[in-house]
Amino acid sequence: MSEPAIAAPPTMFPAWCDAVVMLTWSDWHLEPRSNRFHYATRFARHLPVYFVQADSFVQEISSEKVSGHNIEVVHVASQDSDSRAKAIQAFLRTRGVRNPLMWIYNPNFERLVALSGAPMRIFHATEDYLGQNGPLAKSLRGVELIEAIRRIIAQCDLVVAVSDGVADNFRVNGQYSGDMIVLRNGCDFSFWQASGAAFDAPSEDAPNIAIFQGNLNGRIDYDLLIELTERMPDWTFEFCGQIAHAPPGWQTLSGRPNVRYLGVLEPQAIADAARGARVGLIPFERADYIWRSLPLKAYEYLACGLPVVSVPIEELQKHPEMFAIAGGSAAFEAAMRERAASRADPEMINKRLAHARRVSYDECFEQLLSRMETTMRTMEGRRPRLNILVFYDERSAHLSSVRSSLDAFSLHSSCRMHFMSGTATWGPTFEPIDLRMFDAVIIHDSIDLSAPQHLGHDIAASIEIYDGPKLLLSGKELKNTERLRRSIERMSIDCVFTRVPEPSIARVYPPDRFGIVDFLPMRDAPATESSAGHYVRRTAERGISLCSRWSNPPLLAGRSGYEAKWAAQETERLAVECGLIVDFAEYGSGTPASEWYQLLGSSRAIFVAPPISLPLDDSGALEDLASQHQAMSHTEFAQRFLLQQDEPIRLNEVPSEIFDAISTRTALVLFEGKYGDVLTPGRHYLALKSDLSNAEDIFEKIKDDAVISTMTQQAYEDIIASGRHSLRRVVDDVDDYLQKRARGRKRATLVTLPIFAVAAGQQMQIAQRKGSLRAILDQVIPPDVFTQDQIYNHLLPAGAQLFPTPPPATEAQIEKVMTALEAVAADLKGMGAAVQQIVESPRQPFWYRGAQAMWQAVPASVRLRLIERMRALRGQ
Repeated sequence: MSEPAIAAPPTMFPAWCDAVVMLTWSDWHLEPRSNRFHYATRFARHLPVYFVQADSFVQEISSEKVSGHNIEVVHVASQDSDSRAKAIQAFLRTRGVRNPLMWIYNPNFERLVALSGAPMRIFHATEDYLGQNGPLAKSLRGVELIEAIRRIIAQCDLVVAVSDGVADNFRVNGQYSGDMIVLRNGCDFSFWQASGAAFDAPSEDAPNIAIFQGNLNGRIDYDLLIELTERMPDWTFEFCGQIAHAPPGWQTLSGRPNVRYLGVLEPQAIADAARGARVGLIPFERADYIWRSLPLKAYEYLACGLPVVSVPIEELQKHPEMFAIAGGSAAFEAAMRERAASRADPEMINKRLAHARRVSYDECFEQLLSRMETTMRTMEGRRPRLNILVFYDERSAHLSSVRSSLDAFSLHSSCRMHFMSGTATWGPTFEPIDLRMFDAVIIHDSIDLSAPQHLGHDIAASIEIYDGPKLLLSGKELKNTERLRRSIERMSIDCVFTRVPEPSIARVYPPDRFGIVDFLPMRDAPATESSAGHYVRRTAERGISLCSRWSNPPLLAGRSGYEAKWAAQETERLAVECGLIVDFAEYGSGTPASEWYQLLGSSRAIFVAPPISLPLDDSGALEDLASQHQAMSHTEFAQRFLLQQDEPIRLNEVPSEIFDAISTRTALVLFEGKYGDVLTPGRHYLALKSDLSNAEDIFEKIKDDAVISTMTQQAYEDIIASGRHSLRRVVDDVDDYLQKRARGRKRATLVTLPIFAVAAGQQMQIAQRKGSLRAILDQVIPPDVFTQDQIYNHLLPAGAQLFPTPPPATEAQIEKVMTALEAVAADLKGMGAAVQQIVESPRQPFWYRGAQAMWQAVPASVRLRLIERMRALRGQ
């Protein structure tokens, strides 16, 4: 007789996680159906599970798939180190893992835990590891491992304890103050019930058998068992499990005539053995850590219908009907003989099954997922703003488009944005900077990775060794593409915001090389958020009917370049013939912005040539050919060099002049087509046919004040005023990705004055250039001098932040700074010697040299402004 198995309920796994990485003490093959097995297999129903075992004597990582489960056993070197941690991270990257749930058992993975940006870390406290008489305290490295556990749980977001006693000890001895849940060891109830072992009990005349299943190790009380076998010669004692570091007592016990060792059995074989047994035993040594534990086998015995006799264990003692608690061999014998009588009692069997069902691992897993979601919501509510470092090209920071883009990140991002030049020239002795103080880094599109050495080699090396999320904003992706690809691979970029249309991404970034990289569309937005509105005039007051500023398309544009050039010239000719006042000219790169906006504000409409398509120039060879044949026409160049090329690619890019025109309420005359899904023909622009057959109709509409006014106002409201296409939305897209990818714990609180970092649990150290240490800025400030809010509310508004265009300070803000500094002046007195000693030493510490380099990365003009501001703050 048996009851139907209970299927595991459907569960939706949290969206913030893409894999589970279990850091274990274990050997997957030698721990059948351990609690690690039960959680791993349940996690694997939803996500890949990487079961990491430190059991290898070589540095190379190897792995094996587990048949029937989405689990991969990963074999790594036994020694904990930064190199092993980075190797594991690299291995996970090859599997596409970016946001793992880190499920921890083994403190020998402390370096990986510290380096990882996992969105959640959970420690599974299956034993009283921190107890004075616990399993670790007896080991050779006991003190060291216990201290490592204390450090690890301090970095964890949740501790899952198997009993109230274990939970209490982690609070007291582990000094853990974070989130915790008690999930008692249970059993895979549906499996054991389906085995039929519960109701297939031995007959009255069958032999009396007591069974123990589990590892035969040092925690077993062999003296107790030897006495039992002597007191109960009419019983047979069966043992199954791995013999692991068993003391000599096992040799004596196994030699007894009424003891049988069944070997290491598969789960079904264990169930078969339980059929013939009358009692299940838990004969552990008497120790505090055993008292606080909860053996997995307790409920597996119940699920097989067996009465259980155990040494004192707090959790089992709460259920005397299910578990007989005995203290010595005489008490064990009495309990075994008394409970054996109920082995075949259907009423007691049903009670045991009901109790085992309540502690099913399926139920535990549901509770775990619910608590994980609650913990994550709490973490998100408390998590400080992310610190993000943006590398940009300081040589182009003067361009309004670059400046506006950087300003947008500073003004609109929900993160704390810090900026550093990625193209500055460093000295020959400059070393890579440790960027782990940042939660993510971004390479701005002002840096061209397809150009040789545009990104400084030291900066590239710094990004390469950085272990957090790395983002690239798209730049020139169709020229010298292979150089760009190699840079992405070398620096292990996680996400590329690209203008390559989705159907062409696989051509530009082959999936076999970039399968683990995220490619997200770069939103179209005005290149600048400027004062273009100052140049707006009423339509009737505009003296120019149609204007255009075009540049000669590159030869690489081939046929599309010829068509763009022809379109501009032919449109101008037809407009003149129709009596329009036109102003067409080739665009000069040095044209002042005011002159450009003046033209737009004086024109009723602007013609923008159709966008060009470019071939994928992997090596730059086509660019070289174009340089060598500048006298050729687009048609001839295409005929000679482009016919053998694959289909050209048109990037998803709306020309900046379109947004400028919309801002000045100037009508757009464009060829029919898609413009990044931004513009709708007839609503936002006058649509010319590609053969210009409707040009006359378009020109007539340009003359109509009502048509032009209605269309330009509609375009402005839909595209500019709505904010749907703005630099702020570009920043929002980046923020959304960062919030998903950079959910790991913050490594540091960053403050820029002009720059220093506060590492967790350490002093705040100010980094200034040698020879410029004065007054307040000369000091090593204790971490309790300023709160984080005080620093950002009082110091940063004064303009002292690492940013290309710091906002001006008001007198009131400066007064706040001075008040704050004066309030702590007494605490700072006499603390300058520590920093001065560093400055005067022959070789400054790594953090100091890195900070010097970052300060040098600020454009010179901005550094002067910051220095002047700080002098003003010091009253000099």
